[in-house]
Amino acid sequence: MAVSIRDVASRAGVSFTTVSKVLNERPGDRTAPETRLRVVQAAQELGYRPNAVAQSLRSRTTDIIGFYTGLISLDIMDPFHGAVLNGLQHGCEEHHKDLLIHRKFFGDSPEEIYKDLSNRKVDGIVLPSGCDDEIVQRLKASSFPAVGLAAPDAGLSSVYVDSVHGFRLVAAHLAEKGHRRVLYRTQRRDPEIKIEDSERRCHAFAAASAAYGMEVLVTEAPEDGVVTEEEKSLLLAPPSKRPTAVACWNDRYAHQMMTFCRRHGLQTPGDLAVAGFDGFTLPYDPAYQLTTVRAPWEECARTAIGLVVTMTGGNPVPDETVLPVELIHGDTT
Repeated sequence: MAVSIRDVASRAGVSFTTVSKVLNERPGDRTAPETRLRVVQAAQELGYRPNAVAQSLRSRTTDIIGFYTGLISLDIMDPFHGAVLNGLQHGCEEHHKDLLIHRKFFGDSPEEIYKDLSNRKVDGIVLPSGCDDEIVQRLKASSFPAVGLAAPDAGLSSVYVDSVHGFRLVAAHLAEKGHRRVLYRTQRRDPEIKIEDSERRCHAFAAASAAYGMEVLVTEAPEDGVVTEEEKSLLLAPPSKRPTAVACWNDRYAHQMMTFCRRHGLQTPGDLAVAGFDGFTLPYDPAYQLTTVRAPWEECARTAIGLVVTMTGGNPVPDETVLPVELIHGDTT
């Protein structure tokens, strides 16, 4: 049977109110030091543990930070999802908070989900920014502490990596290597899940490439990054007509392109240069070092938790927090 405050009061020989004041560290408490010591010793001897639910009701806080994923199903085997989850967990550990993951299911109404997220089951929430999810829009319009992750978003304090600068670095690198016709692989548009950062990366690379005098062909690929028939026709065209380099919106797409090159006898970087974005370490040795942009996604998520905690304390936070990226020169370009 759980030990109650009344049990502690009986052991210490004081009133229920005195125990409550001491254990809850109420401001202005004038309990005598010797009485306080008796209460603390009695609580330790009895193994008293405060009721978390009762504490939450009194303080109107839960010490829980939520993470809303929208329609995206988290895959811990995915390097990006793994980095984000690690960052969220480390951020919560740093601030002594728990983490609650919440996603949107088909059939759930936006009103139901919004109420579930904002009914104080959590003190604040981290959510994907730069998307047109209705839940995100409602949270932005409310006073509920919320921080966006992965892209800038007007009306929402956001933490993201400088992907625009990253793809400018990629364009400059490919131009320096002498490339003039480049393929850019972006993700296929999904009417249910719009990820604005993929568009920002594409626009940044295209603009920078044009400034260097490079021609850019843009193709869309499925989520798994497998090379499409359209891309095959471009890459297997006569050498004088095909691209000499491929820039991919993430590393997954780049690794799939490397697989395609190996299967079709294309030498990298001799026949085709390949560059990615993210900079994740693979759980296996791919026998090549991918040229990529290292993005600190784990630090991005950890920072987002810290901003939510700051907001829950009633303190201001910056509209945007941008983390720097780094071009990693591999042997694929």
